[in-house]
Amino acid sequence: MLPRPTDANTALIQSRLGPRGDQWLAQLPEQMREVADAWDLQYLEACPGGWYSNLVWKVRHDGVVKAFKTGLPEPELFTEIAVLKRWQSRSGCVQLERFDENSGLMLMQCIAPGTSFRNIRNTDSSVGTPDLFEQIPLQSDTQTQFPTY
Repeated sequence: MLPRPTDANTALIQSRLGPRGDQWLAQLPEQMREVADAWDLQYLEACPGGWYSNLVWKVRHDGVVKAFKTGLPEPELFTEIAVLKRWQSRSGCVQLERFDENSGLMLMQCIAPGTSFRNIRNTDSSVGTPDLFEQIPLQSDTQTQFPTY
């Protein structure tokens, strides 16, 4: 049985995307069935939260809990795949294990988030932005120009 997106995720998608969101949600079960068969995934549960243009599920693959992510076929989703491919094996970056560049499907390492930077910044004056970001082990990527926000 396929787990549905959480009610909160569904409501957010419908409120932000209207008919386009309804269309995306309607085709989602078939897409999920196809990828479960093709990639040998067992869906465990929908992950709450997130963004209105993508959904994440915990899945079991090769006996290990991983994350399956899908989203609206928009430039940001395809940029995410390109960045994760480019940064494969870098320390500090979630590992992309399988993907479909045409449809924006991703199977990736399942990670547990820590404390939000927003919460640290607001409660702990000993942690500053420069200190936190100096710890991120990613060097500048001069060969590819990814968009920044």
